Amino acid sequence: MQVKLGLFAKNFDPDTINWKSQASLNDQFGVWKIGKRNIFVKRFQKPPPGWQLMEEAITKSFLNTPQIYRLQENDDFYYAFMECLEGDTLYNIIQEKKVLDYFQSSSLSNEDKINIVLEVTASVRSLNLRNFWYPDLDLKNIFVVKTPKKTKFFLIDLDSCPGDSQPFDPGNVSQVCWEGLVKTYLKHGKSFLKREDSNVVRIIPNGIHLNQSMLILFAYYIKRLGLVPKELPLYDPLINLNSPFSGTLSLIHLKLLDGEDCWQETEAFICNYFSVPKSRLQKKYRGKKPGKTHWIELIRKLNKKHS
Repeated sequence: MQVKLGLFAKNFDPDTINWKSQASLNDQFGVWKIGKRNIFVKRFQKPPPGWQLMEEAITKSFLNTPQIYRLQENDDFYYAFMECLEGDTLYNIIQEKKVLDYFQSSSLSNEDKINIVLEVTASVRSLNLRNFWYPDLDLKNIFVVKTPKKTKFFLIDLDSCPGDSQPFDPGNVSQVCWEGLVKTYLKHGKSFLKREDSNVVRIIPNGIHLNQSMLILFAYYIKRLGLVPKELPLYDPLINLNSPFSGTLSLIHLKLLDGEDCWQETEAFICNYFSVPKSRLQKKYRGKKPGKTHWIELIRKLNKKHS
């Protein structure tokens, strides 16, 4: 099939790709080599939850995410063609003891952890401001790229990201950082999931609000990396009476339970937790719809302006 990449169309043969399976056996990924250029390709048997998000990302990307080049349907498969990042996931880097290959020392410093949390938080916020949310917040979905000037962090797995009111089945995503809001719902006798029929599952809380709870637990998880066993619970230690954050976080989760937006409280917690000014985080997602407009879209706008 013909695939348009930028200003050029290339012939793509799926049979030449060395496909690998993801968590869902219905989804696959591989690398398409075009001369010296690599294109990362994912294919699905049906449109994934993040199909609409990826459509938007073609013309205007989200912060710290791979560029989406093209979405296409062919022979009962749905394909996403995107930027092929050179690096590795944060999970693999830690598990395989490759930290020194990407950072300044053999273990993550406090500044490294701050940078990871702030970049991921800004990425998630850029999704939220455009009415999407990120369900699969996990070290396996944070991609690390080492450049001559600095180490960069990207959120991958955009195909899992639904709209804020879209039905979503959490079966194929990591729910490690869901713990806070899930336990809050259970504690107050409320259901967290609603099954509308045998095929449609919906989480009851607003996905953007769930992200706010997730980012708080993610910050705690990253800060304690290498200090305590990763299997320990995330939410319970934070609301323990001996925790200085207990009252604040309990109140935030009660507000989220009632459907209130707690972005300001989330932002304040993350910055206070790492002792950084809020301005350091806020400048990363300036604008109503933060992201980078693709150069082809800029050309289209320029041509339209002069026509």
